[in-house]
Amino acid sequence: MKENPNDYNNFHQNYKSISENVSAVYAKQYSVFKYIEHLQNASVLDLACGNGNISRLCMQKEAKKTVGYDISEKMIQEAKETEKEHSLGCEFHVKNAADIGYLEDFDLVLAVYLLYYARNKEELLAFCKVIYNNLKKGGQFVAYTINPFSTKSEPKNTRKYGYRLFFEEPCLEGSTYRLDLYDNMNANDFSEAPISLRCIYFSPETYEWAFKEAGFSKIHWHPVEVDPVGIEKCPDGYWDYFLERQPSHIIVGYK
Repeated sequence: MKENPNDYNNFHQNYKSISENVSAVYAKQYSVFKYIEHLQNASVLDLACGNGNISRLCMQKEAKKTVGYDISEKMIQEAKETEKEHSLGCEFHVKNAADIGYLEDFDLVLAVYLLYYARNKEELLAFCKVIYNNLKKGGQFVAYTINPFSTKSEPKNTRKYGYRLFFEEPCLEGSTYRLDLYDNMNANDFSEAPISLRCIYFSPETYEWAFKEAGFSKIHWHPVEVDPVGIEKCPDGYWDYFLERQPSHIIVGYK
């Protein structure tokens, strides 16, 4: 298996502000929760939970139980500290999602910022198997990942949305691409991104293969949408390029 080029323990210093930028709040969070069908009184497994932001939102939206896993010890430490200060009933654990195995039958499995961390097809399949094996019959999973239908580097400065994407040309199956994440949303600031990820490109067909091999009969792709509140708060036309470009997609499936 390829060595992981990303030092997840160093991400925690900037992750909180990045997870609260405009696209994270008004696009990522809005789209993820829009496609969750049943959250009230649900048991939730949150894979690649980071600092626990999504896990806590689930509990605030009346989930019964939320268990989060992340590979970063420092991220989980921060999640546990926040939970200790403002207890919502979340559990947090350190582990690579590919190595979790079976825990229990959850109503909902979330994979926000998980799938594009896979270092090869085998690890992508391992992620999908963990999702499938931990869902109850009829349970739902919702994933948020980089849009595999679009493989062009950003022709415009998208820093105001909190990200920039740089693909190899041509972008082929297994190619490396770079995802820069920003906490400073000033489009005229060209300083280095506080978080810069090296990821492997997988085609839509590879995602479909991995989920089918894991046991899912079908998955559904959905474009990311923007919360009307976010559209109202930002200047006219602010979100036009983001919605045209669609840097991320939602994947939904059922066991």
